Parts: sequence; C-alpha cells; structure tokens
Amino acid sequence: MGRGERVTVLMYHAILHPIDQTCGADVYYSVAPSNLVQHLDLIRGCGYMISSVNELLTEQQAGVNNTVALTFDDG
Repeated sequence: MGRGERVTVLMYHAILHPIDQTCGADVYYSVAPSNLVQHLDLIRGCGYMISSVNELLTEQQAGVNNTVALTFDDG
C-alpha cells in the first residue's frame, strides 16, 4: 500500500450469537455470525476484496482501492 492510497477498514468488536452471553463480550458491541456473513456477502457482491489490515501492510496488495480490510479488536 503506497502513500496517499485510501482503504476502508471495518472494525468489529466480537462475533457473538445473540443467545450466547457466556463469553463476556458485550452484546451491544457484538455482531451475530449470520449478520457478519451478510456483511461479507454484501462487500463481495459490490466487487470489493476482503483483507486483514496486516495483509494490506505486509503484502502491499495491488488494487488496494478495491479492498475492504477487517479487524477485530478482541482477536
């Protein structure tokens, strides 16, 4: 990724099934697995590639303007 190039980054907190509140993640800041799948399908359906932030930085992917990076702040 070169200087001046922009990329969209979507940050998720946690993936959590709505009825599973035992892992300690805050349901308000979590996305259900089915919703995440819908997000990914929509991103791909709009012609974007999905990447991690690390992949963008280490691999310097071509076509970065066509990429949406995903990151999860709790791993």
